[in-house]
Amino acid sequence: MSPDGEIASVIIEKITELLNYEMLVSAPGIVEPDSNFMWASNFRAPTGINVINDEVFLNLFLPEGSEQDKDKKIFFSRVGAKLQDGLWQVRRDFNDLSEVYGSVIKMALGTFRSVILDYSYIQEGKYFAHFSFNEKDLEGISSVLISLTEVMSGYKIEYLKKVREKGKMFSGVDEIAEVTTFSLELLYLDEDVAEFQNDTMCHFVMANFLEGGIKAIGTTQNNSPPALLGPREVINETGNISYFKVYNKDIIQLVKGIVSSFIILYGLYGTVSGNCIRLMLPIPTQQTGLLLEVLNKLKQDSPELNLKLLEVSRFSENKFREL
Repeated sequence: MSPDGEIASVIIEKITELLNYEMLVSAPGIVEPDSNFMWASNFRAPTGINVINDEVFLNLFLPEGSEQDKDKKIFFSRVGAKLQDGLWQVRRDFNDLSEVYGSVIKMALGTFRSVILDYSYIQEGKYFAHFSFNEKDLEGISSVLISLTEVMSGYKIEYLKKVREKGKMFSGVDEIAEVTTFSLELLYLDEDVAEFQNDTMCHFVMANFLEGGIKAIGTTQNNSPPALLGPREVINETGNISYFKVYNKDIIQLVKGIVSSFIILYGLYGTVSGNCIRLMLPIPTQQTGLLLEVLNKLKQDSPELNLKLLEVSRFSENKFREL
């Protein structure tokens, strides 16, 4: 599927040139300690993954009314679930549930420079995770996938394939919630950033987690990430592809706000041209109010930043349903 908004469509088309492979993997569900609740029971629900330095958090989202089920009610009470925007939200440290799962996710995101975790969900006794990456990482990923059976019993590769149509991502888009995309503009007009106006066009993808800065892969005309992104740890490759960490303070604050608000972010995509950053954020439609609160706080905390909503559009018309 592809977004129906014009700006989002242009950004996604460029991004599929960078992340031209996708895979969906599954693993047996995780049993919650001292509870009858399994983190992949006989229903389908979206989950979010947050990696903050050495910690990996799993966020579970279930619709209002789930508390009528006795097992879920006990579970919600024990872990301090909160109801917001019609969703029960639970955050758990992955290491409290499974050291293996948490370490494997951290390894996948930290070892391979282009790997992005787009979305994850639980369904019928399994945990599913969808990743996108650049074909240059295929050999290394293939090796890991083959050897992973040594540490993770019961895991499966649902599919591993090249993205063949520009502008189309998420082959299993009907596996997740209905998605809304926010297209934003961060415009820097201060005299201190005048030199950024000479930066060449850059298209980039950022991970939805913090580890110091934000892991990113980008393509540029001169093989150098724009200074406006505050790039560090830059690695340039042939084909005008660069790997780097983003340290732009406003983007970092935005991601921190998203993480602390338990918002599921299906990747973070953008372009830079001169002194302007455009971002495209796909999130569950039910969480659009939460994202607006995060954007409002960013605007208040950075009055010098010209933050503007350019477009809000749908990514998928498929409605999420609990099984």
